[in-house]
Amino acid sequence: MAGWLLAISRDTGLTRALGRVLARAGGGCQLWAVESPERARRCLPRHDCLPEAVVIDELFLENEAVENVAEEFTWYAPIIAIGRAGRQPRMAPLVAEGDVDFLSRDDHFIPLAAAMVERTLRCEQEVDEHLRQ
Repeated sequence: MAGWLLAISRDTGLTRALGRVLARAGGGCQLWAVESPERARRCLPRHDCLPEAVVIDELFLENEAVENVAEEFTWYAPIIAIGRAGRQPRMAPLVAEGDVDFLSRDDHFIPLAAAMVERTLRCEQEVDEHLRQ
């Protein structure tokens, strides 16, 4: 697997965990962590390919609603959104469409976010293998 993962977050614990997932997955997938949706918007055109997944951390969205940012970035890749539990009702339509996974930013969100990224990468790899056959 060659590609990249986009994370909109400055949470060092989260980015370290995501880096470990990518290292275990092999294939040279890189992590690009940016501090805001605006930086992510500027980062996307610089790449020859779309990201394998986008992790959006509500804590670092400044004045943008996580559901709006998640919906915008579904055009580029599967989304793993991390936010306050109160956002669940607003995220439900995106989750129902299958474009977004949402998890609550609580004390144990990092292992769950890493597992969701790992699952997304595995699914992408299975699709790629199926297409090659």
